[in-house]
Parts: sequence; C-alpha cells; structure tokens
Amino acid sequence: MPWFPISGALRELRLTHKLDVPQLAKLSGLREQTIRLHESEKAPLTMQSDTVRRLAKALGCPLEALAKWDLNGDAGPADRSPREPPLTRLGEQVLQERKLGAPTAISFGATTYERLTTSLLRRCLTACSLLQDRRLAIIGHVEDYEPLSVSAARTLDAEPHVGGRFLFASPVAERVMLYPTVFTRSLEHSKHLIERADDRREATVIARILVALPRDGWSGFVFFEPQPQPRPFAFVVEDIACSPTGGADPALMS
Repeated sequence: MPWFPISGALRELRLTHKLDVPQLAKLSGLREQTIRLHESEKAPLTMQSDTVRRLAKALGCPLEALAKWDLNGDAGPADRSPREPPLTRLGEQVLQERKLGAPTAISFGATTYERLTTSLLRRCLTACSLLQDRRLAIIGHVEDYEPLSVSAARTLDAEPHVGGRFLFASPVAERVMLYPTVFTRSLEHSKHLIERADDRREATVIARILVALPRDGWSGFVFFEPQPQPRPFAFVVEDIACSPTGGADPALMS
C-alpha cells in the first residue's frame, strides 16, 4: 500500500531549504516532472514509497514530514462533517474513481479484461477468497523488482531463480494511483518486466488472483510495502498483453 502525502508539505520544505525544482530533482534523483506533479493542485492522492524516501533524504527530513503511512487507512479529511461516517483512505480513492468514471475494463481485440482498480483491490483485501482465479489487467510502469522468496516460489510452483515480484505504478484515475505487486513464475514474463523497468515503457499484464491461505509454515505473499505483512493472495502474471491501441489479443509468453 502507498503513502499518503501531506498537502503542501513538499513545496513548503523545498522552499524552506531554498531549493528550486531542478535542484531538488538533482539531489533526489527524481524527475522534475514528478516533483512538479506532487506539488500541483492535481497531485496524486498517494505517493510511492521510493519517492518519499528519496525526497526525505534530499530534504533531510523524516518520511512522516512528507507523507503519512497507515496500513488500515486513516479517517478521511479533517474538514469532513462529524455527522458523516469516516472513510478509509482506500474508501476515499474508490469515491474518486467513481466520481471521475475511471475505466474498469480494457479490450484487446475481441477479449475484454477487468482492470485492477481501487475498488477491486479493496474487495481483495477484505475477502480475497471471493475473487479466487479472477483474471484482470494491470497497466503501469515497473518501479522495482526482486527475486521470489523460496516459500513464494514453492507456492507459485515456480522454478528457483525464474520468478520475481514486481512493483507497478498503476494510474487508475486522476489523482488516484495504485502500487500493486505482481508475481511472475515464467522466465519470459520476468525478462519482459525487467526490460520495462529498465526502459521505462508502460507494461500491461494479464494476471490471475491466486489465493493461498496460511498453512504448513506458509505465512503469505509479501508485497512491496513500507511495512510489509504477509498477504493470502497474489496477482500472478499469466500473459503479457500487447498495446491496447494495437487491437491485438494478449500475446501469450508462457
């Protein structure tokens, strides 16, 4: 799950240190476009953990000065009427998705797939067994990757040193960004996503929701999170999809 930026904090800290955007970009290793976006009125509601760490290091401040982390989600904005029920952060994002009419499906030729949205992620976090074997499309940029743990590889029935876990930055609506972790168990799929991490081109995967409840020493899948905890489900890559604009069916690479 992502961090939730404190409104205005990044710009205020940058100005306090008498830095312009290009200077902060150079110090943090981030793109100027990324910094300007997070300082703008249309800043995403969430911030990638690596971005928070880079900015905090460059500005010499704690992570919590820039963003807040709460695994279960804080209550909604402070100006919410006390008579209104509080919403989790995911709940806020779901409302934003609905308000903007975020797309919930994507087509490749004659095949249509459900997209991973905040609403779907919230359902998965709440009762993943209801979504067992659901296939969906995840679209975004690969931000980070690591090899599978021995226990995760065993659960996924992947050979050693073949599969991996990949952090996606997936925009689903204006100011709404998800950071799902997807798992591969095919060498071709791993190679493709590593290449997308290197060349920064967008990737689209067709993933299946695999549910593996804790048992016999298996505690769960570990996602890319600031405070990781085992999860009983995983988004497992089945296909690598061609560009939607190409009108092609997903290209099977297994």
